[in-house]
Amino acid sequence: MNANFNDVWERLVEATDIRFNKDLAEIVDVTPQYVSQKRRKNEFPFGWAYLVAQKYNLLTEWIITGKPPKNIEGKKKDSLHFQILNDLDEWLQELVVGEPYRKEWFRASIEDSFPMFREWKKRKENEEGRSDIDPQSNVA
Repeated sequence: MNANFNDVWERLVEATDIRFNKDLAEIVDVTPQYVSQKRRKNEFPFGWAYLVAQKYNLLTEWIITGKPPKNIEGKKKDSLHFQILNDLDEWLQELVVGEPYRKEWFRASIEDSFPMFREWKKRKENEEGRSDIDPQSNVA
């Protein structure tokens, strides 16, 4: 899977010291010519985004989509920091590169394993008015 190279490139130039194909090539361990090839095809591999994110302390999702926050500090806000969540995030980022369906699998696994979390999430979604639950589904 690939993202739009041009969009990603703009974000990388803004947030890093990457300026040339050779800079990116060194990080992702390919030749500058291969980066040029991907650029011409307008394809930015997700795996590259992960490697850049690790080097520059950025979030892979921001690199790929531009959706904030840009980095983990923006994501943490004032919440408690749990290293295992970082480890899980890193593992899942690697996993979904080759198996995108795993993202939904993981969400379902967490909700099945932690019913209290599932209930909290439903309550939060209802409070924010973004419930995915069909109101008719509660009718007996």
